[in-house]
Amino acid sequence: MKINAAIIGLGNIGLKYDLRHSKSNIFTHARAFEMHSSFKLIAAADPSLKARKDFEKNYSSPSFKTAKDLISKLQPNIISIATPTDSHLSILKEIIEVDSLKSVLMEKPLAKSFTENSNLIVFGGISTKKQVRDLMKLSSVVGVGIGNFLNYKEHSVDLFKGNLRGNTLRD
Repeated sequence: MKINAAIIGLGNIGLKYDLRHSKSNIFTHARAFEMHSSFKLIAAADPSLKARKDFEKNYSSPSFKTAKDLISKLQPNIISIATPTDSHLSILKEIIEVDSLKSVLMEKPLAKSFTENSNLIVFGGISTKKQVRDLMKLSSVVGVGIGNFLNYKEHSVDLFKGNLRGNTLRD
């Protein structure tokens, strides 16, 4: 049985880069899902009508104007968020309640800033949707890092951890 995949954001990394290359190349989320034997690309969402038409023409799957429209009609198991950085967290909060959702793939970075009147909780050991939902309901939480997120040596994570020095995440 294939995993139902959807994409939110049909810009360059979501769709467009592959429209310029042969079908043997994979540069985007759309082509990666389409070409992988374990996935079925069931839909995408983007506010651009042109992007939606390009997606439907190339992938023979429906598209929607918003993530909310997509998840109200279909039940993806994995959603790829390939939108501008400033929309990542609001989309994550919007889709996290989807019962069928098992995984979220998000383009980095998670957010532009973690210092503007917000906090980020970064944990390992979170393995259920309920844990993520409960954390995302807290007004001070803007994102949840799952798995080995703390092991990555990316600049934004190091910068964020530097801002936390002296602050206790767990007692």
